[in-house]
Amino acid sequence: MNTRILALCYPELSEEDSTFIDEFRAEHDKKYVSVVRPHFTMFFPVADLEAGDFTTHIESSIRGFEPFDFTCRYASLNNDDGCDDWYVFLIPDEGNSNVHLLHDRIYTGAYAKHHRLDLGYIPHIGIGTDSDVMKLKNQCGKLNQKGLAISGRVSEIVIAEYDGSTVHDLKTIKF
Repeated sequence: MNTRILALCYPELSEEDSTFIDEFRAEHDKKYVSVVRPHFTMFFPVADLEAGDFTTHIESSIRGFEPFDFTCRYASLNNDDGCDDWYVFLIPDEGNSNVHLLHDRIYTGAYAKHHRLDLGYIPHIGIGTDSDVMKLKNQCGKLNQKGLAISGRVSEIVIAEYDGSTVHDLKTIKF
Protein backbone atom coordinates (compact mmCIF):
# COMPACT_ATOMS: atom_id res chain seq x y z
CA MET A 1 0.00 0.00 0.00
CA ASN A 2 1.36 3.40 -0.98
CA THR A 3 0.40 5.90 1.71
CA ARG A 4 0.86 9.61 1.27
CA ILE A 5 1.59 12.15 4.00
CA LEU A 6 -0.32 15.44 4.19
CA ALA A 7 -1.13 18.25 6.62
CA LEU A 8 -4.64 19.52 7.35
CA CYS A 9 -6.38 22.04 9.55
CA TYR A 10 -9.77 20.84 10.72
CA PRO A 11 -11.78 23.98 11.48
CA GLU A 12 -13.61 24.45 14.75
CA LEU A 13 -17.18 25.20 13.69
CA SER A 14 -20.47 25.97 15.39
CA GLU A 15 -22.86 23.05 15.60
CA GLU A 16 -25.11 24.75 13.03
CA ASP A 17 -22.28 25.27 10.50
CA SER A 18 -20.92 21.78 11.08
CA THR A 19 -24.36 20.26 10.48
CA PHE A 20 -24.82 22.33 7.32
CA ILE A 21 -21.46 21.19 5.89
CA ASP A 22 -22.04 17.55 6.87
CA GLU A 23 -25.51 17.50 5.28
CA PHE A 24 -24.31 19.25 2.12
CA ARG A 25 -21.37 16.86 1.79
CA ALA A 26 -23.60 13.82 2.34
CA GLU A 27 -25.58 14.88 -0.73
CA HIS A 28 -22.90 16.51 -2.91
CA ASP A 29 -19.52 15.06 -1.88
CA LYS A 30 -20.12 11.32 -1.97
CA LYS A 31 -16.58 10.70 -3.23
CA TYR A 32 -14.86 12.20 -0.15
CA VAL A 33 -17.42 12.49 2.66
CA SER A 34 -16.30 9.18 4.19
CA VAL A 35 -12.61 9.77 3.37
CA VAL A 36 -11.82 12.91 5.37
CA ARG A 37 -13.53 15.46 7.62
CA PRO A 38 -14.03 19.06 6.40
CA HIS A 39 -10.64 20.77 6.36
CA PHE A 40 -8.21 23.28 4.91
CA THR A 41 -5.37 21.43 3.17
CA MET A 42 -2.03 22.89 4.22
CA PHE A 43 0.25 20.33 2.51
CA PHE A 44 -1.14 18.16 -0.24
CA PRO A 45 -0.56 14.37 -0.15
CA VAL A 46 2.95 13.23 -1.09
CA ALA A 47 4.20 9.64 -1.25
CA ASP A 48 7.48 8.53 0.25
CA LEU A 49 7.70 11.17 2.97
CA GLU A 50 8.88 10.10 6.39
CA ALA A 51 6.17 11.17 8.85
CA GLY A 52 8.58 11.84 11.72
CA ASP A 53 10.81 14.18 9.73
CA PHE A 54 7.77 15.92 8.25
CA THR A 55 6.28 16.38 11.73
CA THR A 56 9.54 17.95 12.94
CA HIS A 57 9.46 20.30 9.94
CA ILE A 58 5.84 21.30 10.64
CA GLU A 59 6.57 21.94 14.32
CA SER A 60 9.47 24.18 13.38
CA SER A 61 7.63 25.91 10.51
CA ILE A 62 4.57 26.91 12.53
CA ARG A 63 6.39 28.00 15.68
CA GLY A 64 4.89 31.33 16.75
CA PHE A 65 1.83 30.99 14.51
CA GLU A 66 -1.32 32.06 16.34
CA PRO A 67 -4.84 30.59 16.16
CA PHE A 68 -7.11 32.58 13.86
CA ASP A 69 -10.75 33.04 12.99
CA PHE A 70 -12.17 32.75 9.49
CA THR A 71 -15.46 33.31 7.69
CA CYS A 72 -16.36 31.74 4.33
CA ARG A 73 -18.91 33.77 2.39
CA TYR A 74 -18.43 32.37 -1.09
CA ALA A 75 -18.92 28.95 -2.69
CA SER A 76 -16.64 28.60 -5.70
CA LEU A 77 -16.63 26.08 -8.53
CA ASN A 78 -13.14 24.65 -9.16
CA ASN A 79 -11.22 21.99 -11.04
CA ASP A 80 -7.64 22.06 -9.84
CA ASP A 81 -6.25 18.60 -10.41
CA GLY A 82 -6.83 17.93 -14.08
CA CYS A 83 -9.28 15.07 -13.56
CA ASP A 84 -12.91 14.91 -14.64
CA ASP A 85 -14.19 15.95 -11.22
CA TRP A 86 -15.26 19.45 -10.29
CA TYR A 87 -15.39 20.79 -6.74
CA VAL A 88 -17.39 23.17 -4.57
CA PHE A 89 -15.01 25.14 -2.36
CA LEU A 90 -16.01 27.35 0.56
CA ILE A 91 -13.59 30.26 0.27
CA PRO A 92 -12.68 32.30 3.36
CA ASP A 93 -12.89 36.09 3.28
CA GLU A 94 -11.64 36.70 6.79
CA GLY A 95 -8.71 34.45 7.61
CA ASN A 96 -7.72 33.96 3.97
CA SER A 97 -4.26 35.49 4.39
CA ASN A 98 -3.65 33.43 7.54
CA VAL A 99 -4.39 30.20 5.65
CA HIS A 100 -2.04 31.34 2.87
CA LEU A 101 0.71 32.26 5.33
CA LEU A 102 0.45 28.92 7.12
CA HIS A 103 0.50 27.05 3.81
CA ASP A 104 3.57 29.02 2.67
CA ARG A 105 5.46 28.33 5.91
CA ILE A 106 5.13 24.59 5.34
CA TYR A 107 6.35 24.55 1.73
CA THR A 108 9.89 25.58 2.72
CA GLY A 109 13.26 23.90 3.05
CA ALA A 110 13.34 20.28 1.94
CA TYR A 111 9.56 20.41 1.34
CA ALA A 112 9.61 23.35 -1.11
CA LYS A 113 10.11 20.93 -4.01
CA HIS A 114 6.62 19.49 -3.37
CA HIS A 115 4.87 22.84 -3.82
CA ARG A 116 2.76 22.72 -7.01
CA LEU A 117 3.43 26.20 -8.32
CA ASP A 118 1.52 25.36 -11.51
CA LEU A 119 -1.67 25.26 -9.43
CA GLY A 120 -2.43 28.45 -7.58
CA TYR A 121 -3.27 27.72 -3.96
CA ILE A 122 -6.86 28.59 -3.06
CA PRO A 123 -7.63 28.33 0.66
CA HIS A 124 -10.86 26.37 0.90
CA ILE A 125 -13.01 23.78 2.60
CA GLY A 126 -14.18 21.32 -0.05
CA ILE A 127 -17.86 20.43 0.28
CA GLY A 128 -18.81 19.02 -3.12
CA THR A 129 -17.38 16.77 -5.84
CA ASP A 130 -18.97 15.66 -9.10
CA SER A 131 -18.14 15.24 -12.77
CA ASP A 132 -21.34 17.14 -13.63
CA VAL A 133 -20.01 20.69 -13.72
CA MET A 134 -23.43 22.28 -14.27
CA LYS A 135 -24.88 20.50 -11.24
CA LEU A 136 -22.13 21.93 -9.04
CA LYS A 137 -22.30 25.35 -10.68
CA ASN A 138 -26.00 25.47 -9.82
CA GLN A 139 -25.26 24.43 -6.22
CA CYS A 140 -22.68 27.22 -5.91
CA GLY A 141 -25.23 29.69 -7.25
CA LYS A 142 -27.85 28.56 -4.74
CA LEU A 143 -25.41 28.80 -1.83
CA ASN A 144 -24.19 32.23 -2.85
CA GLN A 145 -27.73 33.54 -3.42
CA LYS A 146 -28.72 32.49 0.12
CA GLY A 147 -25.97 34.56 1.67
CA LEU A 148 -23.46 32.02 2.87
CA ALA A 149 -21.52 32.69 6.11
CA ILE A 150 -19.58 29.79 7.65
CA SER A 151 -17.39 30.95 10.52
CA GLY A 152 -14.89 29.13 12.66
CA ARG A 153 -11.45 28.99 14.15
CA VAL A 154 -8.20 27.27 13.23
CA SER A 155 -5.93 26.51 16.17
CA GLU A 156 -4.03 23.36 15.19
CA ILE A 157 -2.58 21.43 12.30
CA VAL A 158 -2.83 17.68 11.84
CA ILE A 159 -0.22 15.46 10.22
CA ALA A 160 -2.09 12.66 8.47
CA GLU A 161 -1.65 9.84 6.01
CA TYR A 162 -3.89 8.93 3.11
CA ASP A 163 -3.98 5.25 2.17
CA GLY A 164 -6.05 5.71 -0.97
CA SER A 165 -9.38 5.28 0.77
CA THR A 166 -9.23 7.08 4.12
CA VAL A 167 -7.26 9.86 5.78
CA HIS A 168 -5.81 8.77 9.13
CA ASP A 169 -4.69 11.44 11.61
CA LEU A 170 -1.19 10.79 12.97
CA LYS A 171 -0.36 13.81 15.13
CA THR A 172 -2.08 17.05 16.13
CA ILE A 173 0.06 20.12 16.73
CA LYS A 174 -1.52 23.11 18.50
CA PHE A 175 -0.49 26.65 17.51
